[in-house]
Amino acid sequence: MNLLKFEIKKIWRQKKIFWLLLILILFMSFQYYQNTLHQDSFIDRLYESTEPLKANVTEIERELDEKRVNNQLNELEKQQSVYIKDMKAALQHWRSAIYSEELHNLPQLEHEFLKSLQNYLNKDGEFEALTGLNLEYVILKNTWMIDHNLSIEDEDYPISPHLFMLETGDLLFGVLGIILLLLIFGNILSIEREQQTWFTLKTQPIKKSSIILSKYFTLISMLFLYVVVVVFIGMLLPIILNDHHLLLNYPQIIFSENKIRIISSLTYFLFKTLLFFGAGIISFSLLLLISMVFKKSFSSLIATFFVLLIGHYLTTITDFSAPMNLFHHYQLGDIIIENRDIWYYPLFAVLWAILIVLITLYIPERQADLLNAQYQKSVFNSGDTNSKRGALINTVIFELRKLFRKGYFLQVISILFLLIVIGYFFLNQEADKIETEYFKQLNDEAVAIQEEMIPMYEKKLFEYEDRYEKTNDKSEREYIKKYIDGTTQVINLYKERVEKIEKGVKEYELGNWEAFHELQLFTIKLVNGDFDESLHYIEHNFDHQFQYEVSVEEKEWSIKNNIQPIFPGEFRPTVHDDWGDNPQGEINRDAWEERNHKVNSSGLYTLYHFYEYYLYLIPLGLFLFLLGGGYAAERGKKNTIHFLQTQPISKTTIFLGKILSSSLIFIVSYIGLMVLLLFLGTITDRFGDWNFPILHYDSLSSTSSVGYTGTITDYENYGFHFTPLGNYLLKCIGLLFMLTILVITLSGFISTFIKNTFAVMVFTVLVLVSGHFISIEYLSKWAFLSPFIYLDLFKVSNGTMATLLDQSLINTTMGIVTLFVSSCLLVYFSCIILKRD
Repeated sequence: MNLLKFEIKKIWRQKKIFWLLLILILFMSFQYYQNTLHQDSFIDRLYESTEPLKANVTEIERELDEKRVNNQLNELEKQQSVYIKDMKAALQHWRSAIYSEELHNLPQLEHEFLKSLQNYLNKDGEFEALTGLNLEYVILKNTWMIDHNLSIEDEDYPISPHLFMLETGDLLFGVLGIILLLLIFGNILSIEREQQTWFTLKTQPIKKSSIILSKYFTLISMLFLYVVVVVFIGMLLPIILNDHHLLLNYPQIIFSENKIRIISSLTYFLFKTLLFFGAGIISFSLLLLISMVFKKSFSSLIATFFVLLIGHYLTTITDFSAPMNLFHHYQLGDIIIENRDIWYYPLFAVLWAILIVLITLYIPERQADLLNAQYQKSVFNSGDTNSKRGALINTVIFELRKLFRKGYFLQVISILFLLIVIGYFFLNQEADKIETEYFKQLNDEAVAIQEEMIPMYEKKLFEYEDRYEKTNDKSEREYIKKYIDGTTQVINLYKERVEKIEKGVKEYELGNWEAFHELQLFTIKLVNGDFDESLHYIEHNFDHQFQYEVSVEEKEWSIKNNIQPIFPGEFRPTVHDDWGDNPQGEINRDAWEERNHKVNSSGLYTLYHFYEYYLYLIPLGLFLFLLGGGYAAERGKKNTIHFLQTQPISKTTIFLGKILSSSLIFIVSYIGLMVLLLFLGTITDRFGDWNFPILHYDSLSSTSSVGYTGTITDYENYGFHFTPLGNYLLKCIGLLFMLTILVITLSGFISTFIKNTFAVMVFTVLVLVSGHFISIEYLSKWAFLSPFIYLDLFKVSNGTMATLLDQSLINTTMGIVTLFVSSCLLVYFSCIILKRD
């Protein structure tokens, strides 16, 4: 117990608890403030959500009224008409209550509408606005709300204690929370070994196991404190600021494939908390084990994150979802959705933690570090120095030497090298698998058309022709003739489809891409209904005009430039695709995007994935952790700034030397990583097509300007154009280089007035993330002048950000200029602060 108090007191004096509390308070306060800004639109959003229902009811009522006027209503339709009028009346009362903000009455009024809807559906009625999973979701939730006497609340931007607590819990009780805790408390054991205080502890009459266990239980105490603080702030903010009541029985809907479950907020939060606690104790046990292997704090943290990342990725691709899988415990959301035996997970987490801690207690200590780094270094160049170089150049060289002598740079590069090689291996396997499955589907489709579809329609055609010959009624013959023509058209289309499949596959194997692109172009037009627009004999439900025009032009570009196909790839999902704001729509969107998401392991396209999956943020975070200390890195216990100030160099020279050396390392490292990706892709697959079409969105302000040369679609006049893959990558690389310089100069600027290295890194991340968010939410008109908007390189380079904010000035050129000017200003102000210090 005394050891535990001793460890907690050390953490307290290191102000780590203070930094944890500060981060949580700032994050949750900002999140709550953000939610409060959207409360004025809550009623409008509720009212708009009923518009599709109103439109559908009005349309059905109009159709039935027309039949009534023409005396064409049958008995079933007469009953449908009665229930439609009931639905209309209930909907009017429901919408009036929304307008009057009678939130407590809304569930009952919605229930009246759903009751009439059920009666209508029982009479063979069709209601497109609510079908399938969406209808089940609405009924389940409404029943729960009435049974528990609950009012409707804003679930998109929650300000009630139970919903806000769940929103923050989803963010903080997950991988983000584990990373935060490891970063703050992750050196609890390794710092003892690094600063040699481990030997002092071993001279005391204390067992090694007691020391390690005290540190482990200290970490668990911090985990418990973290959970308590998140819960406390999550409940306290809404209660104090908005006088909301805590309703732990508010429903939470869980979607799993085509199933829906509903549980209370309390149950959901308990599940999430238990699973997070289990993941936390596993993480801390792994951390202590790795800290006994690697001596330096940086090395142990890097190794811990590497193990967790690889384990998480392997779990994802192998789909080994079981409590026995150590790394499946980090997929908290999936565990709850899958509705497995959740109570087994905390039990297995405890067993895993005990096992790993036992291994830690008995594993022999190692004195080496990653890559067997030596701690006794010989002097550079036998101690010879060059005084003829300028002070700034010497400072840059000095900083570079320090970095290499510490050995951390080589460790980071080695970790990134392993991640790239391992990641590329899986990417290559996935690309081959997708290509194989795609051709198998084509073959299966061709067989099904020849053996099932064509014979079926030929049989129908024979029946229609037989009826046509036997009847003498002119009107009936005209009616049957339409079906004969339509069925003949369908048969011809299916035959043409088979011919194009056979030709496309054959030509692809010979290395001729045009026929294959024509096959995909034919598929796009067939699904869209271009060949049977008037009759619709082939069923198709494709209703995404922007995506259709993009997909057609993409194939035409590929044919013109002889581009090798990338799979799967008939359609190109876009940001303008509207799948509906409902559960079924989200499921359909995810399935469609997964089905049409292109994956390829060629050199250029692998580099495209590097930006598409935001993998560039991993080295950015690692190098920020390595180089982002700035001036604060010279302070602390060793306080080497005093030694540097005895040299004939100014503070600004030291600062500029750090900025230049860090920027140089950043850029050279990124160049090396990207060259490695290109090299792996080229030798394993191919270099890739420089002219492969990459979609670039054009904002409304661009499409309405004079001289616009892109394609304007029928979807609200939004436009687009294609840019070659190589050119797109050059844009991303240019932005990335300037972004790295901004990150370094920002951390350097912060380090001029914050002395703690960890605090500098935390504030740098907070400024970057909050700046990016604020730029999107509040600076839409002037966002192009904010350097933080360009943190999302992928969406800036392809025009998504400019389109969403309708600001055409958010582009690569403006981004490079803005980032450069911002970096220069940060350096300038930093130098002023240092001169006055």
